[in-house]
Amino acid sequence: MLRASRSSRTSLELLLSSSRRSFFPSTSTSTSTSSGTQAQDVPFGRWFGGTSTASSPSASTSASSPSGHTAADAPQKKFLPKFFKDVSVTVSATDPSKYEIVFDDKHTLKSPAKSPFVIPSKALAHGIAAEWAWQKNRVDPETMPLMQLAATAIDQPQSAEVIASSLCAFLPTDPVLCREDDVTKSDLVAAQNMVLQPYLDFVNMQLGTKLRASTSIVGAAVSKRDVGLVYEYLMNLDAWKLCALMELSSACKSVCMAIGGASGGFSVEQVIRASRVEEDYQIEQWGLVEGGHDIDLADSQVRIRSPMVFLDLLNERKTCN
Repeated sequence: MLRASRSSRTSLELLLSSSRRSFFPSTSTSTSTSSGTQAQDVPFGRWFGGTSTASSPSASTSASSPSGHTAADAPQKKFLPKFFKDVSVTVSATDPSKYEIVFDDKHTLKSPAKSPFVIPSKALAHGIAAEWAWQKNRVDPETMPLMQLAATAIDQPQSAEVIASSLCAFLPTDPVLCREDDVTKSDLVAAQNMVLQPYLDFVNMQLGTKLRASTSIVGAAVSKRDVGLVYEYLMNLDAWKLCALMELSSACKSVCMAIGGASGGFSVEQVIRASRVEEDYQIEQWGLVEGGHDIDLADSQVRIRSPMVFLDLLNERKTCN
């Protein structure tokens, strides 16, 4: 049964990763950043398109691999030298109830698609501004998760219908619904019942579903009615909340955990623990593999905290414990 669950998790993560708004446009042209030619509005995708880490002058002449590719063909991590001194938050000129990011008191940030980067929450706007302010000599998008989530919410590279349908398709193999049935793994069975059942109860109570856990190797039986209720819930979320829930689903590999965490019903630590029930069991049985399990834990902590902090700031709740 666990094999089916893990396989579905991998598929869910790959599918949802395609919905995230990348900082690096697929095509771009180098542009001048001098004050004489800089535009008033700053679409951040433009800044991230034209520079990369230094490459070897001989890369283009390096020997080809058996597949015909050279070292120059390999993707390189791209950075941008820091192009601003100060970053601040200002009330949007188009909507006084929303906020914008401004560089050096004159250049307004825009999205990769050059849409107005208007943020509905003052707390979230300050969080995004802080990510920019924390950049040192260069801008590294991987250290700016709030910025990436906001860009996805604004540009919406995939429609809400596509995202909701994709999430619903993975319900039968959601880890919250798929439980261990091996009697020799009683500790795992007990941990799943204790840690995962509250998420199942929460979703059923909040959405009116009648989802049930299953030990079947092919996953849980989910009725059309329940799929419809989950789909309706997702479609009623605005773009900002749906974007964060999508990212949280990818980090947890679970739609049910994401709904619980995004709704404020569970803390960050509770969601992290739930997402790691199986792996923690394996560690207890066989020990921690350095360079493997510890990295997985650090990665899950960052990826789960980011969308939950995003939602706390968006809703102006007291942020994460």
